[in-house]
Amino acid sequence: MKHRLLEFLEYKGLGKTQFEKACGLSNGYINSMKHYIGPKKLDQILAAFPELNRVWLESGVGSMIKGGNMSNSGNMHFPDIDQLKKENEQLKSQLKDKDIIIEGLKKQLEDKDKLIAKQLDIISNITAK
Repeated sequence: MKHRLLEFLEYKGLGKTQFEKACGLSNGYINSMKHYIGPKKLDQILAAFPELNRVWLESGVGSMIKGGNMSNSGNMHFPDIDQLKKENEQLKSQLKDKDIIIEGLKKQLEDKDKLIAKQLDIISNITAK
């Protein structure tokens, strides 16, 4: 997310300090950022720059500027459709794998529940005598 924010600053022709002041962020905020922006800070940024596309800033998907109008720069960011399709297939495969694991865990849980019930019956029989 930090690199996209820096890309937006470059697009707007703003320095970090100018941007921080415009958003009401502390001096040096951008330099101290790790990777992500907290929700409150993100709201401040989007309030100061309503043209900035939140989805693009958070994920890199879509256009930097809402509505795709980037008249100040020709550097529109479009996701690679083939890459997105590949990632989608990988995610579907991972989801199937997770579903298989979940079903196996459910079966293990059922088996353990049956074992516990049997052990409780044994304990009940022992204590009844």
